[in-house]
Amino acid sequence: MFTMIRRAVVVTFLLFLLGAASSAVAQNCDWDKVKAWTGHYSITQSGTVSRPEGVYTINNSFSADFAPAGLISCAGQNILLSIPDPHYVVSANDNLAVNPCGTESLAGNSGLSQSFLTIDPAAGTYSFVPNPNVDFVEILDYTACGSIKSTNTGTMALMDVGEPWPFTFPLPSKAQPLHESVVPRGARTVREVASTVTC
Repeated sequence: MFTMIRRAVVVTFLLFLLGAASSAVAQNCDWDKVKAWTGHYSITQSGTVSRPEGVYTINNSFSADFAPAGLISCAGQNILLSIPDPHYVVSANDNLAVNPCGTESLAGNSGLSQSFLTIDPAAGTYSFVPNPNVDFVEILDYTACGSIKSTNTGTMALMDVGEPWPFTFPLPSKAQPLHESVVPRGARTVREVASTVTC
């Protein structure tokens, strides 16, 4: 069931990125003066979608602090990793009412988040990519169809937003806190379910 649900998962998606603390010295590029990074992200996925195979109901939320490690060079890309993200909280509750009968559900409230931050002072851009996962229990119930009920467990990624992922933002010329709140209008999963999202 989780493969089908991931196609429809991003109906509403919000990302909050809080940024960099720096004792920067004014110059053309002072991002190399940043000594430490701290931040937080929060993402929600929710909605109900009708497809030929059934009706999906998605209700996921996940958030974490992050503290990517590494120093910045003003030349080229800098990829800073946060493994794992501290204070990760996840809740996944997805359901599929299967046509003509049967139900599939997936739930979980534990997992791991590993984020990375790309800072590119030369290009004047930065990207933030969370990588949240959930440890899930999946129940497939087809007893109403005269079949069986089964339970599966596993781990899956909760991010499948399609293009244009990862989101890239303008990088200020001076080191300062970074804040973003976005809804992916061009995401593959949003197009597939013909959903409308608004900022």
